[in-house]
Amino acid sequence: MARSESVVSNLPPKQRIDSATKTLLYFNEYGVPGFEFKGDEVDSTVAFLREKGFGEQASIVTSLVLLQQSKRDGVPVRNLIESLKGLEALQLSSLVGEILNSNRLPTSALGFRIDTKKTEFEKRNVII
Repeated sequence: MARSESVVSNLPPKQRIDSATKTLLYFNEYGVPGFEFKGDEVDSTVAFLREKGFGEQASIVTSLVLLQQSKRDGVPVRNLIESLKGLEALQLSSLVGEILNSNRLPTSALGFRIDTKKTEFEKRNVII
């Protein structure tokens, strides 16, 4: 007997290619409000991230994440940018990772690997 188990994944579902695909997509997204942003909010967020050292594509994608989170939280984007001005690029990347993790399925998470450098003195004193 074959059991059907549901697989939880962050990957998009495989699309069936048939004549009803467009209709299914339309009705699956019907009535679901999308995110809309003002042009100046998008431009200012992208410019802020470019100043922090993010690349062009990374700043666009990261600004989309920040804009969506500000909409969810009901915080104006300008206030969000003002609160992030004191952060360095690595701290900002870590914050964006936390935002992404809070909106992901629990099966996967983003993180950072921090290499710690040990001196010879520290290596000698480790008991194995």
